Amino acid sequence: MKRKTGDAFFKGHRLVTFINDMTRQATIELDDREILAKEDVAEIGKINTYDLDGSVLYMLHLKTRSGCGSNVIVHAMLTGDSGKNQ
Repeated sequence: MKRKTGDAFFKGHRLVTFINDMTRQATIELDDREILAKEDVAEIGKINTYDLDGSVLYMLHLKTRSGCGSNVIVHAMLTGDSGKNQ
């Protein structure tokens, strides 16, 4: 069962993080669409939000059970085609 660990809403876009306590899989969703799944995650850091000209940048840190980590950067456009979000 996955549990919500973070939720950030900014200028019409919502980024939500989840972790499955049984499998240790982390998932990240942007506007209700899964954009990342990562195995062997122990902890998901706080979501930081940055307002850019015409877009928003979300940044967070994933820590693995072995102590390594990865930074995750999500760039969402505020205007135009939302299907081009990265």
